[in-house]
Amino acid sequence: KTGALATQFTMDQLEACGLVKMDFLGLKTLTLIQNTLALVAKRGIELTEESIPEDDEATFRLLGEGRSTSIFQFESSGMQGVLKQAKPDRIEDLIALNALYRPGPMDNIPQFVDCKFGREPIQYPHPVLEPILKETYGVIVYQEQVMQAAQLLAGFSLGGADLLRRAMGKKKVEEMAKQRALFVRGCAERNGIPEARANEIFDLLDKFAGYGFNKSHAAAYAVVAYRTAYLKANFPAEFMAANLTNEISNPDKMTEYIGEARSMGIEILPPDVNRSDTKFTVSEGRIVYGLLGIKGVGEGLVRSILEERDRGGPYKDFVEFLERVGMGQMNKKSLEALILAGCFDTLGHSRQELVRSIDRAVDYVQRKEEARAFGQASLFEGSGETDLPPFAYESSEEYPRKEILQREKELLGFYFSGHPMDEYRKLWERCADLDLSRPDRATPKRKYTLVAQLTEWRETLTKAGRRMAFGAVSDFRGTLPIVVFANALEQYRDRFVPDAVLCLKGEVDFSRPEPGFKVDEVLDPSQLREKSYRQVHLRLAGVRT
Repeated sequence: KTGALATQFTMDQLEACGLVKMDFLGLKTLTLIQNTLALVAKRGIELTEESIPEDDEATFRLLGEGRSTSIFQFESSGMQGVLKQAKPDRIEDLIALNALYRPGPMDNIPQFVDCKFGREPIQYPHPVLEPILKETYGVIVYQEQVMQAAQLLAGFSLGGADLLRRAMGKKKVEEMAKQRALFVRGCAERNGIPEARANEIFDLLDKFAGYGFNKSHAAAYAVVAYRTAYLKANFPAEFMAANLTNEISNPDKMTEYIGEARSMGIEILPPDVNRSDTKFTVSEGRIVYGLLGIKGVGEGLVRSILEERDRGGPYKDFVEFLERVGMGQMNKKSLEALILAGCFDTLGHSRQELVRSIDRAVDYVQRKEEARAFGQASLFEGSGETDLPPFAYESSEEYPRKEILQREKELLGFYFSGHPMDEYRKLWERCADLDLSRPDRATPKRKYTLVAQLTEWRETLTKAGRRMAFGAVSDFRGTLPIVVFANALEQYRDRFVPDAVLCLKGEVDFSRPEPGFKVDEVLDPSQLREKSYRQVHLRLAGVRT
C-alpha cells in the first residue's frame, strides 16, 4: 500500500545475490544532542556536533571519574567502574572500551588497562602486527584487526580476510580447516613464520574473532558518547534539561535525572506560568520545568499560555491569567493541575487558596466578559472596564507539606519541592546501597539494604493458606516492587504501615520481567541509626621510629 519494495528473501540469500543489508536504527541520543545544542544557542554560543573538539580535558576528566550517568553507552555502574580504571584520554580509548565491555572481551579489560599505564609490557603476537595493535595496547579488540592481521601475516586480500573472519565467527569445521591451511601457507610464504607458530596465531585470531566487535560500529557509538560527555562537562544545565525533555513522559527516568542534576549543583525551578516554556529550558544556569511535563495539561493550553504571555507580558494575578488566556482551552481539572504543580506560586497566593477559589474565579471572569459584551462599562471608568468589584480570594492556609508533595508526585510523576524521606536523607546516604532507579544493575544473590518509604501494600494467600504480600517502596532515586514471603511477613507484619519509612534487607529478585526486592529482614530507622555507628574506622599515618 505504501509503495515500498519488500522481499521475503533472507539476509544470506540477498547477500548471495550481491545485495547489501543495512539496518537503520532510531537513536534518541541524537535528539538529545540536538536539543542541548539548541539550548546552548540561546546563550549566543554557536556550536555544532562537528565543531565539538575531540581533545577536551574537562570531558575526559568527567569520564575518568566515572561521572557518566546519562552518557550514551557508558552509563551503567559497571562501565563507570571501567572508566575509573582506564582513565580514557583520547577518543580511541572510548572506542576500545565500548567494544571490550561485552561478555567475552570483557576479560581483556585488565590487560588493556595495565598495558596502557605501563604496569604490564605490551606484547604482540608477531612484530608485523604492531601497527594495527598499538592503538589497543596489544589487545585484539576489533574484527577489523583480525582481517588486517590476516592481510599482513598471510597476504590475504580484504575479501579473503572477510571470508576468514566469517568462517571464524560461524565455526564451520570444513571452512575453518580450509582457511587454516591458507593462513599457515600464507604466513610461511610472506613472513617465514613456522607452521607451529602460524597455527598458534591462527588459534589466537580465532579466539578473538569469535567475539571481536566491529570497529566502525564501536567508533560511531564512541563518538556519540564523547559528544554527550562533552556537553555534560561543558554545558551541564543545558544537557540535563535536554535529558529531562527527552524523558518527559517517563517518571522513573525523570526522577533519576533530576537527582543527577541536583547532585551536579544545578538548581531546578518548578513549573511557572511566567517562566516555563513548553519543554525544559535553562535560565541563568538553572533548569526551568516545562509545562508539558504536568499531567492533565495539554499542548493546546500550553500554547495558549505561552502565546498570551509573549503578547501581553507576564501574568500578574490568577484572575488576570484566566481573563487573558480564556477558558476555551481550560477546565477545572487542568486549572487544578497548574495550581497544584506550583505554576502560580510566585503570584502571591497559596495553592489551597487558589484551588478553593477556582469556581468563584471562573464565574467572576465569565460575568466580567458578559458585562463587557453587553457594554456595561463603568460610568466612572472610560477604559472599557466593568464595574465589578475586585475579586476576593478565599483566604486559606497552605496545604500540609505531605499533601503538597503527594499532589506533586501525582502531577509530575515524582516528588519535586521535597521528599517525605527528607529527615532520613543522611541515613539513606550512609546505609542504602541499592539504586532503586536501576535495580537491573544489581548483583544476583547479593544482600542489599534499602531505606525507603512504603508506598503500596497488598496481602494475599498462598496455596498453603499462609499470607504473603506484594508492595512497593520509594526513595530519593526511584520506586521498586517488593515481595514479602510468609515467614518474613509473620515476623515483621506490624512494621508494614502505609507511608512508613523502613529499613529493608534482602536481595533483588530477577525471577520476574521487572526486577523486584525480596524482603528478608525489616528494621525501623532508629535501629539502623544505632547499628550504623557500631563500627568506627580509624586511619593513622605511619610513624617512623
